[in-house]
Amino acid sequence: MRRSLTISLLCVLLVLPLVYGEESAKKAPGFSLKDLNKKEVVLDSLLGKGPIVVDFWATWCKPCLTELDHIKDIYKELKEKGLTVVAINEDDPRNVSKVKPLAASHRWEFQILLDPNKRVKRLYQVVAFPTTFVLDAEGNIRHKHIGYTQGSETQLKKEIEELLLPVQSEPDTTAEKEGTQGETD
Repeated sequence: MRRSLTISLLCVLLVLPLVYGEESAKKAPGFSLKDLNKKEVVLDSLLGKGPIVVDFWATWCKPCLTELDHIKDIYKELKEKGLTVVAINEDDPRNVSKVKPLAASHRWEFQILLDPNKRVKRLYQVVAFPTTFVLDAEGNIRHKHIGYTQGSETQLKKEIEELLLPVQSEPDTTAEKEGTQGETD
């Protein structure tokens, strides 16, 4: 009796992780927003190249600016490996004129998008700034960060690096497969 109880408990413990394992990644809501030059940027057009960081921020949010400066450094290092960054500004329409000079003064090279009607903010259920999403190349939300604390950029970079697509190496054409000789069925 005791042995069968132990075996049953062991089976339950082995099956639980399969049933209640990590939830599969949720698909990020699609969006289309204008950048600072009024060019339309569609999330779907960014997919397939590597991980995408989607950061929601505002000009009045000091932690947002600090985080974006760290994201700038990560982007400079990893953009050649496929990283894309879009920073979605959530300022009121009357303050949008501050966004372009601010981005220029910080030398942010990634895309800055404007969400004046807060439509994308609502789609992503953003309740605080900054809020940062890390998407995989297929557009699945893999990580979400609310707020910024000093040092959190290290974790963000690690999450991004785990999603970088492997670099395709050239096939080795010098080595030829040798056939097997002398084998019979």
